[in-house]
Amino acid sequence: SNGTFDTNIPGVQYDILGEEKFAFLPKGHTYHLKLPATGAGSFDFYSQKIIGGEITSTALYHDVPVTGSSKGAVLLNDTNTQSIELDKNGDGTVDVTIPPSSLLNSAQSQDITSPVTIPTLTGTQGQPGYYRSNVNVTLSATDPVVNNNPSQTSGVLDTKYQVDSGPWLVYGGPVQMSTEGAHTINFY
Repeated sequence: SNGTFDTNIPGVQYDILGEEKFAFLPKGHTYHLKLPATGAGSFDFYSQKIIGGEITSTALYHDVPVTGSSKGAVLLNDTNTQSIELDKNGDGTVDVTIPPSSLLNSAQSQDITSPVTIPTLTGTQGQPGYYRSNVNVTLSATDPVVNNNPSQTSGVLDTKYQVDSGPWLVYGGPVQMSTEGAHTINFY
């Protein structure tokens, strides 16, 4: 209930770095993780299969939305393709089963180079730095190839943007700025 996890499982190693928590689970057992929400928002969850000290696969569950009463559960499997069963309102009924947002192989799991996003503005230009029409903002994201080996590149999961301190949204196409005045667009 306070955002911690059970650290009393024999043979399991734990680590906490900032807000990220890690549990290294030995093979040969069945692990059923319970994920009670501590507040409204969203979370990311990673599951990595490690054999001989090497990551062989990474399952990423990205931006899973929850309410303060949500409860999630994960039954880890040998293929690392498990789903999160999410009870959105905490009534004891699974409302949605969430597969991994992305499943990376061994080489892709080593990709620590962040994608690069380039904005492009289109519209009718007026004075330098100003537009006389609506402006479309296009965000183009690419994931740089690692060591000249495309098989090690994990790709772009999604691009998020924010207009004028509004909510963060998933980018799905050009964003049109139609109100007059200066605007700030943040993205990643």
